[in-house]
Amino acid sequence: VHDHGRWDVLGDPTEGALLFLSQAVGLSPEEMRKEWKIIDEVPFDSVSKTMTVLVRSVGVDRDRPTSIGLDRPVSIERDQPIIINRDRPILFIKGAPEAILERVSFIQKGNQIEKLTSEHRAKIEKQMQMWTRKGLRVLGFSYNNQLSMNNDQSIINNSMINENSIKIEKLEIDHSSIFLGLVAIHDAPRPEINDAVARAKQAGVKVVMITGDNEQTAEAIGVTAGIIDNNEDIITGKQLDEYSDEELMKILPQTRIFARTTPFQKHRIVQLYQKLGEIVVVTGDGVNDAIALKQADIGVAMGLVGTDVARETADMVITDDNFASIVNAIDEGRNIIKNLKNAIKYLLACNLSEAISLIMGLFLGIPHLFYPIQLLYINLVTDGLPALALAFSPRDHHQMQRPPDKELSLLRFAEKEYIAIVGIITAVLVLLAYFIFSWLFPKTGQTAAFTVLTLIQSYIYIDLWLSHQSLHKNLHLLKSKLFAMVFFVPFILQFFIVKSILISRFFKVELLSIWQFIMLSVFSGFVWIGIKLTKKAVHVTA
Repeated sequence: VHDHGRWDVLGDPTEGALLFLSQAVGLSPEEMRKEWKIIDEVPFDSVSKTMTVLVRSVGVDRDRPTSIGLDRPVSIERDQPIIINRDRPILFIKGAPEAILERVSFIQKGNQIEKLTSEHRAKIEKQMQMWTRKGLRVLGFSYNNQLSMNNDQSIINNSMINENSIKIEKLEIDHSSIFLGLVAIHDAPRPEINDAVARAKQAGVKVVMITGDNEQTAEAIGVTAGIIDNNEDIITGKQLDEYSDEELMKILPQTRIFARTTPFQKHRIVQLYQKLGEIVVVTGDGVNDAIALKQADIGVAMGLVGTDVARETADMVITDDNFASIVNAIDEGRNIIKNLKNAIKYLLACNLSEAISLIMGLFLGIPHLFYPIQLLYINLVTDGLPALALAFSPRDHHQMQRPPDKELSLLRFAEKEYIAIVGIITAVLVLLAYFIFSWLFPKTGQTAAFTVLTLIQSYIYIDLWLSHQSLHKNLHLLKSKLFAMVFFVPFILQFFIVKSILISRFFKVELLSIWQFIMLSVFSGFVWIGIKLTKKAVHVTA
């Protein structure tokens, strides 16, 4: 697509790069399409690692050289000379250089076709290795214009072609194809990939590259992206087939790059990681990735270059085709889970503290520790508002420096311990407030218990807002307007409840002095100290 003076590729980047190359050498794709008609095509296949197309001339002036230059007389070093011209269909093959070299016996050098010797092969392989070590993707190209049908040795020409019956799979294709050359494509990783991979590793995510690329290309890209260090072991598809599942499961934890793999090998790798107890996320964009995307716990397809099959098979689609988006999604997902857990822990801890306080109060001979209207107020205001606010609490900047939680339950045992600790400490402080104020200020014990239970929940809210982190190192997190509003609202409302005659009668509490209210506010803060000390003593990590 031409956009404001520059070209953008829509679709497969490899095909786009080849179109740019054709323009760079003066070939016009539009003219070529006019001169040559595609008879049949076999898309790229990860098993054969090649893509094949059969074309024929469509009757353009035969005396004029074609844009691909294959209608000129050339000599060939085999039994008889042949003329490459428009009268015969031509089979073009592109793909992995090693797959192309397996099928060719000749090489075209200018207008001369020579026997492909071991010296030629050595030269080609040397050039290949030089490019692949630089992380370039290398393609090989060949053609064949001496085609015959299966069980028929006669050479096909255009007049014999019935386009409805001539299919590539019906052709007799031997090893007499002619090698055209190599093309190196620079498909550099995005600039942000290093940071994304580093963040993923910090978060305990193992980044593995499973690719159809050459081993050396895969290694160069892996080193550039920070997936591996230099000289780390890389397993190829050929080696994969030599390992049993048991042998492969032993080396999977140490292997981070698999090269020259087939779709079925990708599927096998995913299955074996799952057998090891790993949660596997697979990214892919092609039809060949579909079975691995389907097998994965989470399949992620590319939105820009991904095929319809890949997008429909996947569980998620990345609209910008950026690996960093996956890492950002992990970060966001952990933040959502953290906030959800904190809200649940807050509600359970607060309700448990109310239940324990009431039960212990009955055992201690306190018939009306809380009145129904007071419990209703606590549930609506001091339980509900902070729980909602915790759903929007700030991101824990250390969450991507910890390994993932592999437990499937929403609350781990340590988090259940936290709920129990908070519930017990809160109940103890509520009952202490009741007895202390009953002794110091007769008739105010029940009011003190109600006030402490209301205000304590704001201090629990602080601990969860900070995700149990140190207060003095994270004071900046308390500057949020949302935090300030939710933290101070219970204090303000409770102050009016115990200072207003009309409101105090409605809530069935005694009036308190300002100093009494301050005493209860400070006393309520002991819950935060108690939580920290108890967690440290019993090694609770929630």
